Amino acid sequence: MIDPELKTLAKRIVDTNEPTVLGQPKYKQLANHISKMIEEGHWKPGDQLPSEADMVKAVPASLGTIQKALNKLADQGAIVREHYKGTYVNGPRSLLGPWHLRFIDDKSKMLLPIRQEVLGIEKVLGEEPWHSFLGNSSYFINVKRLIDVNGEFNALSHFFVSGDSFGNLLKMPVTALDGMYIREILRTRFGTPTLRLVEEVKCEPLTDEACKILQLSHGAIGMIFHIRSYGYRDHPVSYHLVYVPPNPRRLELRENVS
Repeated sequence: MIDPELKTLAKRIVDTNEPTVLGQPKYKQLANHISKMIEEGHWKPGDQLPSEADMVKAVPASLGTIQKALNKLADQGAIVREHYKGTYVNGPRSLLGPWHLRFIDDKSKMLLPIRQEVLGIEKVLGEEPWHSFLGNSSYFINVKRLIDVNGEFNALSHFFVSGDSFGNLLKMPVTALDGMYIREILRTRFGTPTLRLVEEVKCEPLTDEACKILQLSHGAIGMIFHIRSYGYRDHPVSYHLVYVPPNPRRLELRENVS
């Protein structure tokens, strides 16, 4: 008996008539259809996808095309492929925490606690670097936060999202966001989970604003994190800038996998 979700998948493939979709390689078309069905809730986080053998029987695609599509989705973080076990829909929770501020205590090797305070939520214009990543939007939203690391020093955070997609963030009271991970809010209130992160870090002079808020001398050298997050179908979700002042703590770096 064919899985009903596979019947839905097969029908979508057959019924597709959009030129922009049909012009893509078949494995990309299949990956997009599967991702869309995950996004719509046909398969939920933790669910096991039908086997490749079952897909071959139900879907108008070769085994090679199916494998390439699944590998693409795995690279995007939408699914997890476990050898001899199967393929599962990924859950976003492991990407919610403080990946970019994982400072550790030299003696205990434990992560230092952090506390987040929202300084404000505001509309901003489409400037770089977030504009080219997040794409066209009539406006953008910046959630500005002060992040306390173990009471030893503060970092400044700017979290940018599309106003067209997440405009209701502006209606939330600032106090409701204190201590919350914004990615968790995007997941639970807007149905937009973060499945993949790409981080870049550079040591350079911090901005005048960062130096003023962090009470540093003008032109102080620090670390600037650029964090790009992606959701279903590798769609851009947020652009995150974090300004970290000079400090004696060691930073733990981890691969962004779920």
